Amino acid sequence: MSTPVRTNFNIDLVKFYVNIILEYVKDKDDAFASELYIIETYPTFYQEYPFLVKKVCKKEDLSMLFKMLGLLDNISKGNDNLTNVETNLGQELANEYLYKEKN
Repeated sequence: MSTPVRTNFNIDLVKFYVNIILEYVKDKDDAFASELYIIETYPTFYQEYPFLVKKVCKKEDLSMLFKMLGLLDNISKGNDNLTNVETNLGQELANEYLYKEKN
């Protein structure tokens, strides 16, 4: 049985919580302790987006996340469709990580 394709992306909600978590972790050094705090404080968000919470707590690069949220926002506004976004983003990532000449 395949996983259904998500049609509601909750973009504003994701941005809201990511920004809250970013603000919380900016002065913290212990990613695990930060993650535990987020689990206790925002359990529903953590349950829905555990990988995202882990990335934010580890202070990893979120530029791709914000790019994807922007693209999903375009879809929700009717400016693009999921097929085009997936294709274009996939090609961009392939160009960046698969076809890039190694120096």
